[in-house]
Amino acid sequence: MKGKWFVICLVTLVAGLGLVAGASAGSWIPGTPTMVSEDEMDSLLEQTYDSAFCQGVSRFGKKGEFPDEVYVVFDCTIQRRGATSYTCYDRRYKAIKKSPRGYFGSRVIYNGKCYY
Repeated sequence: MKGKWFVICLVTLVAGLGLVAGASAGSWIPGTPTMVSEDEMDSLLEQTYDSAFCQGVSRFGKKGEFPDEVYVVFDCTIQRRGATSYTCYDRRYKAIKKSPRGYFGSRVIYNGKCYY
């Protein structure tokens, strides 16, 4: 009889932990859009390019008082210097959730014009 109760308690515990993990994982799904600030997007793009200046597109965000302005889509000017130097204007990026939890990345949704 004790073994039967142990199995029932163990199954209940595992099922409960699965429900809690599933509920918390549902709010952060990698690849879905997320809202970040202009400074955060600038910093992310400056890891790849020499300079980046991004402005949030107001219809894809929440305009407010600094630092509460967050956006999903950004209109950016990026620049790379060196042997293959170029400048791109009006390049649009979308902020997306990444794995691990809490990190975000960017996806180009419009290339704009680039000058070499």
